[in-house]
Amino acid sequence: MKWKLIISILLVSFLFSCKNQIEVLLQKEEKSISVEPTEFEFSEIASGTIHFEYCIESGFMGELVLQNQDEIVFEYQINTNIKLYPINNEIAKWQQISVSWNLESSSLSVFINEQLQTTRLVNSEKITSINKLIIKPRKSDSKNKIRIRNVTYTGENYQLPERLKIVAFGNSTTAFRNTITGVYSQRLSELLLEEGIPNVVFNEGIGGSHTGYLSDNNRHRVKHALDRLESHVLVHQPDITIICFGINDSWFDGNNDKPRIPIFEFEKNLKYIMDTLQKAGSQIILMTPNALGKRHEKWRYDNTEKYVEIIRKLAVENEIALIDQWQIFEEYVISGKDIDGFLLDGTHPNDKWHEELAELLAEKIKSITK
Repeated sequence: MKWKLIISILLVSFLFSCKNQIEVLLQKEEKSISVEPTEFEFSEIASGTIHFEYCIESGFMGELVLQNQDEIVFEYQINTNIKLYPINNEIAKWQQISVSWNLESSSLSVFINEQLQTTRLVNSEKITSINKLIIKPRKSDSKNKIRIRNVTYTGENYQLPERLKIVAFGNSTTAFRNTITGVYSQRLSELLLEEGIPNVVFNEGIGGSHTGYLSDNNRHRVKHALDRLESHVLVHQPDITIICFGINDSWFDGNNDKPRIPIFEFEKNLKYIMDTLQKAGSQIILMTPNALGKRHEKWRYDNTEKYVEIIRKLAVENEIALIDQWQIFEEYVISGKDIDGFLLDGTHPNDKWHEELAELLAEKIKSITK
């Protein structure tokens, strides 16, 4: 039978800025979890932190899940077999984990021993509070064990303000990446909240995606931009849509003498996406892709730059906000900076560039929402 601890809040809460601040000890004693999940239910919280100490055995596979009633808000893997982030779990050693969330920016941050490991987005504007923690093994094996102790939560519940809805629409340079702390969309939500802009950011980046349909080029069998414009972007009714494509469209595969998406099709696709979003009431921020690193041939760089020129042209012709990553990278080269210092693999940005890009986007969004 599943362990389930229903916690009655007996501590006195106090009113602060119309928000109820709560602090509760959910479990003090050490508890071993190996087969059945353990659940903790608590008062609904819009902004708060779950904190506990844990010790995992070699080979442990499990998850930490936060829910609103029965709806999953956040899933975090606790896995000793795979190194996902810059900061990872250690084996047979007591560590501290904290998961903090603020639904005014629909974001959650994970800290291991007080160091930020990753920030994640709550991909739903309907989530207004969290009231359940579940710690569960991913395999029913008595040797697959995690021990926990000193489980506490603090937080406050209040009516969330109206939030700016933002969609980040792109390819693998936009998509979530478990090998870094966070991509630009994960960082943007907190930066905007610091500027007094409550928000919900939806990351709709898919690796390998180009601006067309799967039928246009099926090198990567994923939903491409036109396949998912309605189901992944318009469905959110965004106030602002950030669009970043180009690298996959311009790419030549093997001995092919044509790019995945010809440049005239790229322009037509991008124009259609922009027109559709504007008719739906969304403002747009266009982004050129980041420049490519030294590992790529010059002819490939030169060809992608032609697609960059199309993005710039469309931004000017339609008076649309533009963040020109390509130009920034070129300026870095001129100033003597090594752009590979901003890239993981010569193509995809690392934490350093995602942080800078998020700051550029926050400034741009502030300027167009005044």
